[in-house]
Amino acid sequence: MHVGDYWTDTNDVESLVIVDMSTSLRMHNFIIMKTGSEKMKEIILEKFNEALEQTDSPKRYVEIADDQVLLESGLDSLGFAILVALLEEELDFDPFQEMENAVYPTTFGDFVAIYEQRKA
Repeated sequence: MHVGDYWTDTNDVESLVIVDMSTSLRMHNFIIMKTGSEKMKEIILEKFNEALEQTDSPKRYVEIADDQVLLESGLDSLGFAILVALLEEELDFDPFQEMENAVYPTTFGDFVAIYEQRKA
C-alpha cells in the first residue's frame, strides 16, 4: 500500500490508506461511504461507456460533467436506447417507461436526476 491508495469492497465502501510518517509508518484506514447519488452516477457512467463502445464511438469518459450536453456526448439515438436498456438490466427499472409525461433530458446531470428520482 502507498499513500493515497484506495480500494472498494463489495459494500460500496472505499478505504483510503494514509501513511503517517511521524508514527513509524503506521497505516491508517479511513472509510469513505459513497452516497446513493454518487453510486447511481457511477453506474450510469459505466453503462454510458459500454453504450459508447457498443456503438463504435471513439469517446470514453472517466468523468462526465453534469452540464455535458447529451447530444454532444458521442451517443446517438441508438446509443441512448442501448444505454437505457443496459441501465434497465442493471437497475431493474426504466424510469422513461414509467413516466406519464415524456421527459427528454438535455444534459448528463438531467439524465442522472431522472434515475435518482426514480430510485428515491
